Amino acid sequence: LQAHRLQQAYDLIRSGEKSVAEAAYHVGYNPAHFSGIFRKRFGILPSTLR
Repeated sequence: LQAHRLQQAYDLIRSGEKSVAEAAYHVGYNPAHFSGIFRKRFGILPSTLR
């Protein structure tokens, strides 16, 4: 479930559809917690995708 949520957020951020904070909230994460989990999963910070 976590992998699916993170992939969905990745796609939203990369497409420019949502900001990092909006994508985090959209998939059910607090933005402060989201950044660390995202980096652990993909090896980059979510802001790098923008």
